[in-house]
Amino acid sequence: MPDPAISVIIACRNARPTIRECLGSLAAQSTSRPYEIVVADSSTDGTDLVIADEFPCVKLLHFHERKWPGDARNAAIAASRGEKLAFIDADCVASPGWLEPLAQALDRHDGTAGGEIAQAAPASLSSWAAYFCEFSHWMPGTAAGPVFEVPTCNMGVRRAVFDQIGCFLEGVYCSDSEFHWRLRASGRTALFVPEARVEHRTEGGWRMLIHHEFFHGRSFGHMRVRRGGLNRRRRWAARLGAAALPFWLPVKTAFRVWARRRYRRPFLMALPLLFLASAAWGAGELAGYWSGEAE
Repeated sequence: MPDPAISVIIACRNARPTIRECLGSLAAQSTSRPYEIVVADSSTDGTDLVIADEFPCVKLLHFHERKWPGDARNAAIAASRGEKLAFIDADCVASPGWLEPLAQALDRHDGTAGGEIAQAAPASLSSWAAYFCEFSHWMPGTAAGPVFEVPTCNMGVRRAVFDQIGCFLEGVYCSDSEFHWRLRASGRTALFVPEARVEHRTEGGWRMLIHHEFFHGRSFGHMRVRRGGLNRRRRWAARLGAAALPFWLPVKTAFRVWARRRYRRPFLMALPLLFLASAAWGAGELAGYWSGEAE
């Protein structure tokens, strides 16, 4: 096999229900560029056995201790060889045309690139609420062009740029947001490429939704205090924004849904749970700002 032009990076933990479909979609990519798949796994549910048995071409790194997403991605990148890095999550399925437009964007763009994130079917109302809470910025129908950031469930970057910006921050959640803060500080931008599409699957009921959004919000708030450059005045403004999150996030999401003419019916049906998820995120973010300041 020739040296890969692209390394597809997956951070994986307890993904046995979804990993087959994810890796199967990556094996079916429509591109002439040679690519490799590197998985950094710290599962306890046998995900590593599924990968080793059914996908022998995948480069598998298995760790017995839990790895945070940034830690796992750094380990996979260190074991990879591609000039370009493409990131996807184990609970995502890539469209056959995902990798090539992502690589084409990186041929001309000196930053990060990412594409559409669609909701996988079938989906429960709690799954829809989680989707609207976290991924509506990149939903189908979004126009191509510069964006604030792209999530690591659908992201590409040149290795040379990654090396200049530096590794993902380890031992924390939300390391992809912190990476983009450093990216923008270097004068680079993120580019949205709709053709590079993945479908995201969220499992679990409303209790898991509330728990996850609180944890995600707290991690984000903590990260902003530690690495986001918030002075005391901006920190108070951030707290006020977090308190308003249960109100303005559903409103902003509604504008996106109607403007893009996508997912209107699921949005209306999931709206009560979206309010709960937004409140959980806002409460978590407030907790993160206070705990981060205490440190």
